[in-house]
Amino acid sequence: MRRRLLASPLRLAAAALLGAAVALPGVGVAAADTLVLTGGRTLQGRVLQEDERGVVFESFRHGARLRQSVPAAQIASIARTAREGLAVAVIPLIGGVGLGTGTPDEPAATAAGLERALRVAQEERAARIVLVVDSPGGRIDEMQRMLALLLDPELPPVTAYARRALSAAAVIALACDELVVAPEAVVGAAVPLRLGPEGTPQNIEAKYRSGYDALLRQVARRAGRDPDLLMAMADERVVLYEEPAPRGPRLTGRPAGAVFKAAGEILTLTAAEAVRLGVARAGAASVAALPAAVGWEAWHSVGHRAWEEAGRVNAAEADALERAARRAAAEVLRQRLSPALAEAEAALAERERAIAGLHAERERVDAWARAQLAAHPAPPMSRRRSAAAERSASLRADIRLQHGDAAARIDAALVELTAQRDALRQQIAEALEALDGLRG
Repeated sequence: MRRRLLASPLRLAAAALLGAAVALPGVGVAAADTLVLTGGRTLQGRVLQEDERGVVFESFRHGARLRQSVPAAQIASIARTAREGLAVAVIPLIGGVGLGTGTPDEPAATAAGLERALRVAQEERAARIVLVVDSPGGRIDEMQRMLALLLDPELPPVTAYARRALSAAAVIALACDELVVAPEAVVGAAVPLRLGPEGTPQNIEAKYRSGYDALLRQVARRAGRDPDLLMAMADERVVLYEEPAPRGPRLTGRPAGAVFKAAGEILTLTAAEAVRLGVARAGAASVAALPAAVGWEAWHSVGHRAWEEAGRVNAAEADALERAARRAAAEVLRQRLSPALAEAEAALAERERAIAGLHAERERVDAWARAQLAAHPAPPMSRRRSAAAERSASLRADIRLQHGDAAARIDAALVELTAQRDALRQQIAEALEALDGLRG
């Protein structure tokens, strides 16, 4: 059973700092604003918001980012530096898709976090979005919600920068307008799986597989890619060929050129393969190197707010998803355990009745022995006893023997039934505790 993780303000606060924990070397504000305060102090940074009450200003000190509200009465002047070129927002898709706890050690990527980051990017007037993908994949339903967001025609063009894009994350990365890969990147292995009751991956049923395949073909067409490329990442039956072309080889499902992926294999591409075969537009050593790799001669970052908002929302959403998954697992376990619990509780009730019956029988045996001994009092002590006294003594001995045998039989049965009862109680308690733990 997966360990139980309780939500707490400390945990959610730590998770909300995920954006700061994942470094984006070289991606910062390309040009600084200057804020002069009435006391003569000067701040270098960026004006994030401004109204009649004042500004929200972001500055950097000793490598740390500081965001503060400055009242209008304390502001002497604001000098904004012109920002040239393409306005770029960088947002994360890091961790399991709809999976994980949302902490820096176990990040989660959620549709809610992506939606919030995209909204902030649009508020910041971003003309291009860079989606940093580092994910082993995850839930199909969460992937579908992300695809709906990324394929919105009102969204600025999205460049996926893939460090690791597997399973659902591969589909998301390939759905973007263009793909740039890190040197260590792997892209592919989009086999559809679902999580079983114990949280282990299982193949999806044929009826769901048909819908998944249709989704892959739709994503490929909307992204301008060969549908066989995505299908080869999900279906081992698909054969891919390396087709020569004037601008470099391309992968195709048509029999043209050498076989690149044979039947019985699942397609996963390295960074070098993705670039050589035209799946990725370029390779870049880092996010900071991406603009040069794709030819953005002039560009500037709109800031870190979209990244940070994604981390904050992902933390809260991951906690909610984890609780929902625990409740679903508890319901599956409850349905599985219900017959066994009912049987165990019936057996427990039977043992309780049997134990009560044995106690009553023991009381009757004790009462019989007392009555018999009272009816045959012990003869007086003397050297010579009469025949009647001998008979009375012998009868009393027989009564005690019968009582002892009956009591021993009852006591042995009580020990056995009590052990059975206690074992049943333990089984029921453990089952109920497991259910309570999953419900959270």
